[in-house]
Amino acid sequence: MSVEERVAIVGAGPVGLLSALGLAQAGIPVIVIERASEIIASPRAITYHWSVLEGLDRLGLLEEALDVGFAKQDYTYLDFATGEKINHSLDVLDGRTPFPFNLHLGQNLLAGIALRRLQQFTHAEVRWGVTMRDLKQDGSGVTLSVDDPEGPSELRAGWVIGADSATSNVRRALHLEFEGITWPKRFIAANVRHDFSKHGYARTTFLIHPTHGAIIVKLDKGDLWRCTYSEPLDLPEESIAKRMTAYFDVILPGARDIEVVAFAPYRMHQRAAERFRVGRVLLAGDAAHARIPAAPTGSHQDCSTHLRSTRRWLLSFAAMSTTRSSIATPRSAAASSLRSSRPRRSTTSGSSSTRQIRSSTRPISSVCAV
Repeated sequence: MSVEERVAIVGAGPVGLLSALGLAQAGIPVIVIERASEIIASPRAITYHWSVLEGLDRLGLLEEALDVGFAKQDYTYLDFATGEKINHSLDVLDGRTPFPFNLHLGQNLLAGIALRRLQQFTHAEVRWGVTMRDLKQDGSGVTLSVDDPEGPSELRAGWVIGADSATSNVRRALHLEFEGITWPKRFIAANVRHDFSKHGYARTTFLIHPTHGAIIVKLDKGDLWRCTYSEPLDLPEESIAKRMTAYFDVILPGARDIEVVAFAPYRMHQRAAERFRVGRVLLAGDAAHARIPAAPTGSHQDCSTHLRSTRRWLLSFAAMSTTRSSIATPRSAAASSLRSSRPRRSTTSGSSSTRQIRSSTRPISSVCAV
């Protein structure tokens, strides 16, 4: 096939790699470019809800994902002040869906599984350290202007999927606004090696408190947990680690064996691009819509939406090759729900920074839900 029959995907996160794998399995040539030098391992999404798992199974990934991660049904709401607990379970789904549970697995680990499968296809390629700067479309394809380790160059493809985060260069090159709001708070996601269950926390606990509220989730089959909480935006980022130590003193009283593996601060967005498709370019994941990931409607929706979208794209790529490149597809009704009654029309989105901490007794944050 010619380069104009291949699909270029910008972004090698789970959404980009899962889309690439689905296309490759259908025999469509695909090239993935990623500005990082490898899969990003900072604390991000960790939970894949039951409605996503059929898609992972169709891609042939679920068995390995369950082997690396684990399945669970139980959830707990805990009132921190009173100790009152409300437990609920997904066991009501037993017999109603093939996979009546959620999968706990770090986003980087799912991306790694997808990447290994993708590398088995000779018509699939992944290039690291490549940043997309601009793009131009014509009647037969898209030309991407990129910077790679050897300098500026161009890359040609018939179609492009932009899965390059909330700060998407693809979306900006399309001159699409990222409508909505950014909440005036930050949340901190910390990967912590400590047995939270010793303090009465369930494997997924929604800790209810006006100051110390958090989502506490078991990350693996060992003692690695995720604790995600929020703090005022006016507090300096450089002192997060010090404040985190004080925070853990409150929710884990008396604990002395806390190892914070990594942490990252994030902004809270509720935004959506005005269109998800412009001509031969499609937006996916956070590039299309960003919302608070510490909830079932976060990157879980990214995975769910784009696993379904990949199937639709497989059916429609051939048909779309005969359509006019000026077609612009509006966002879906679900994406429209991201809009606030007080939208701030801004194309600015926040960034995250990650601090890897070797062996510390201090603390960690975001595709599929925290």
